[in-house]
Amino acid sequence: MPPWCREGGEPPETWTGPSDEWEFLKREARRFWSARACYDFVEKVADKGFYPDELVDGQLHRGALIAASSGKVHRRAPAALPDLMPQARTILEFIGSQRVPVSPIIVANVKPSRKPICDP
Repeated sequence: MPPWCREGGEPPETWTGPSDEWEFLKREARRFWSARACYDFVEKVADKGFYPDELVDGQLHRGALIAASSGKVHRRAPAALPDLMPQARTILEFIGSQRVPVSPIIVANVKPSRKPICDP
């Protein structure tokens, strides 16, 4: 938030209106800056791939990188993932044979014939 927007202080020399109008405008500006901070936080989590704690701490999780061109966070898939896929398929088949409901997201991410719904 810019210094002129903070509480207190006199209006700038260029302000020609009453000081109470200046205070009202500063209050509205502070509300805007608060809403903008919320928007930026949500956008970075929803569109850029940040985890909330990364934004709060100011430090990415280990192995995460920010693409210079898009500002999006890229994370490497765990190296053990391909080794676990056959076991995951076997477990899903067993659960299916027991007639236990399985989340469609989990099924889509394990079955090789479909594109994953949640692609990291």
